Amino acid sequence: MARNYMQFCVELTNHCNFKCVYCPHSLYGEEDTPSGSVFTRRKGFMAPDLFRKTITEANRWAQSYSMGFFGEQQMHPQFDELIQGVPKRKDRKFLFSLNTNWSLVTKDTLETLKCFDQVRISIDASTKEVWEALCPGSDLLTKDGVKGNGRYETLIEKIKWFLRLKDRPKVLLIYVRQTANKHDEDVFRNEWKHYLRPTDTLVTKAILTFGGVVFDPYMQENECHVVQENRFTVAWDGRCTPCSLDVNIAMQAGNLIDQSVEEIVAGTQWAERLQGIRDRVGICANCFDGQNYGGKQTKGVAS
Repeated sequence: MARNYMQFCVELTNHCNFKCVYCPHSLYGEEDTPSGSVFTRRKGFMAPDLFRKTITEANRWAQSYSMGFFGEQQMHPQFDELIQGVPKRKDRKFLFSLNTNWSLVTKDTLETLKCFDQVRISIDASTKEVWEALCPGSDLLTKDGVKGNGRYETLIEKIKWFLRLKDRPKVLLIYVRQTANKHDEDVFRNEWKHYLRPTDTLVTKAILTFGGVVFDPYMQENECHVVQENRFTVAWDGRCTPCSLDVNIAMQAGNLIDQSVEEIVAGTQWAERLQGIRDRVGICANCFDGQNYGGKQTKGVAS
C-alpha cells in the first residue's frame, strides 16, 4: 500500500451537547442507548490506547486526520490530555483538524487548540432567531468572562475572540445551506469574511442526507466521491467504515482495536463495502451527498 494517501475521520466520542435539526443527533432518543430512532448507534468515549493507535496508524497512512465523525469531540473527558499528546507538526505527516460547534472552547483550552493545523467551526446562521431555530435546546457553556446575553451571543463572542488571536490555527467557518437559513447566506458571508484572514476560509455548503437519515427540500444531489477520496472512518469503539457519513456504521469493515489499517483495507469486507458504494446499495441507495462536503469557498480579508 502507498503511504499517507488516506483521509482519516476519527471520533473521540459521538456524544453531542447540540441537537441541530440538520444532524442525525436531532433524531436520537433521550437515553444514551439505542432508541429505535434512525440514529441508533450507542454513545460512548474512545479509549486512550485506541486513540493513540489511530495517531500511530495515521502517521503511516493518512494525508489528513479530521477529528469529528459524529459528536462534539471536546465532550471527551480526556480531550485536552489526548490532543496534547499528539506529535507536533514537525513530527507528523498528516494535516490535523478539528470539527467543533465551539460551545465548549475556553481560554483554558487554547493551548490544546493550537495542536491542530486547522479548526472547522459550524455556525450556520447570522442571526439569533435563525440559529435558535436550527439548534433548539442546545446547551451552551459560558466561561472565562466572555460576555453574552444568551446562547447565541456568547457563542459568537467566543468565536470572534478566537479569530482575533495572533497565534492560532487556520479556521474554516462552516455554513450549511438549508430551508431555514437559505435567505441568510449572503449576509453571513459578507459579515464573517471581515473577521477571517486570507489563510482562513468560509465554506457554504448544501445540507447532507447522511445516507438518507436527514431530509430537507434544499438538498442537492451530487455524485459520490467517497471511494476516490480514500476515506477511512473510525468510530469511538474502533469500528471502521469507508464512509464518513455512515451514521450507524452499517458498512463496518473491521475494527481498529484488534486490526491494523493495512489489514482492514486489504480485507475482503473493505473491498465489498467499496463496491457497494459504487453500486449504490444498502444505505447508499438513499444518499446523494457526493461532494456536498466542499461547497462555495470565500477567503477572509482581515489583516
